[in-house]
Amino acid sequence: MVANANPFRPRDLHIDSGNSQTDAFLTQVLHKKNHLTRSDRSGKKTIIFNSEAKPVTTPPAMTKNVMNRTNRGLFAGRHIRYGNNVPHSKKKTRRSWIPNITHRRLHSGSMESTIKVKLTHRALRTIRKVGGVDNYVMATKKRRINQLGPRGWELREMVVTHRMIQSLMKAGKKIDTSLKRPRIPAKERTPSSFRRLLEPRAQEPPPPLPKSVKKKKTRSKMLARAAKSERRKVRKVA
Repeated sequence: MVANANPFRPRDLHIDSGNSQTDAFLTQVLHKKNHLTRSDRSGKKTIIFNSEAKPVTTPPAMTKNVMNRTNRGLFAGRHIRYGNNVPHSKKKTRRSWIPNITHRRLHSGSMESTIKVKLTHRALRTIRKVGGVDNYVMATKKRRINQLGPRGWELREMVVTHRMIQSLMKAGKKIDTSLKRPRIPAKERTPSSFRRLLEPRAQEPPPPLPKSVKKKKTRSKMLARAAKSERRKVRKVA
């Protein structure tokens, strides 16, 4: 592990690409350089990881997605697409293409634990390229930042918080408990838990229905409810 003076610069990498030779090579390269480049067939080099770049601390404006599932995982910009099946008879049939989604447990070096996340295979390929999920969510490219989504920004905030706590512990300073992120219970992990990243919207109660629209309790419904309550009492006694 490389000493991380600034918690906002992702130098303490956890490389796990599934290949020991690749991991050893990337470790040697990243310990010597502050960035990692990739060259294509034409010889053009592209920086896929840069530890000296300034971090982005505010999420971009969230736009409405074609597929709401992208708010609950790392989809790397992939979403459902629509088209037609066109045979020789030219009779079109409407169809759709759904992205290849998988569930994985990824190790986070900053949090020293595994993260269960829903992601596409394209995002998984990019995570292995950059050397871990921490580097993926701490990206500085504009395109990657726009593709993170609410779930990606939640992981990014967690990584930044843990790195800040680690740097304070190394310096021997007291840790403010407000820095620790409250853990969301499993039962409450719903899409509404990601709405804190969006602009707060006032939820007004629906207007009351007029008396003519309200359903009247019929005799059969009242008898059914009474029988149901009696069954519950019998179960409690038993």
